[in-house]
Amino acid sequence: ACSIGCVVGLMCPWAPHLELKIVLHGENDCVRWHQDRFAGRAIVSYTGLAATEYTRSSNVDFWELENCGKNEHIIKDAKETRAVAVGDILFM
Repeated sequence: ACSIGCVVGLMCPWAPHLELKIVLHGENDCVRWHQDRFAGRAIVSYTGLAATEYTRSSNVDFWELENCGKNEHIIKDAKETRAVAVGDILFM
């Protein structure tokens, strides 16, 4: 975690501070697509079969996202989503 924090700090020299958290989540904790409000985030999943899923902004129906749409309506084309592998580091 400290090594990831150091790399993220180097990638964001304009940031006045860096917040480091280790959060334990159960299975299917983030079941609904959502948009973070952070300037950047580094995520590592250490367990499970699949890790964090993501997609391009152009593949998101933001009206559905912001108005409590269902996942199958938020994502325009499910084949265009991606997932990192367990143990990979995703910076977004």
